[in-house]
Amino acid sequence: MTEKVTELPKKTKMRELKGDDIFTMLGILGKLDCQEEIMALVDGAFNSAEKDLEKRGTKVVAGLVFAVMKNINKAKDDINSFLADLTGKEVSEINSLSMINYTKLLTAFFKKEELKDFFKSIASVLS
Repeated sequence: MTEKVTELPKKTKMRELKGDDIFTMLGILGKLDCQEEIMALVDGAFNSAEKDLEKRGTKVVAGLVFAVMKNINKAKDDINSFLADLTGKEVSEINSLSMINYTKLLTAFFKKEELKDFFKSIASVLS
């Protein structure tokens, strides 16, 4: 029996993050046990001598995606529920995404502008 692999439609959009999402994200970060890595990435981005903001942002996004991916099993259900909520999809659709599309979805999440404020806020709380 083969599993059906889902592809997200090209026009799949994520809703804007709202205040209540902070609790979901903090819960996921706690389960992922990667707070120190994330804070180091964010701190490095703010203190980087790299002038090209796009390059700096790309490095942070890549680091964040890697930090999440290496511990993703610890919070898989929470992450998939959150991604489903953000995209208006069912959790089963998120669960059945191909690896490439799942990674693209995570990357799209980490590129959201609202995350900058979120990470600045938790940086001040954790430091």
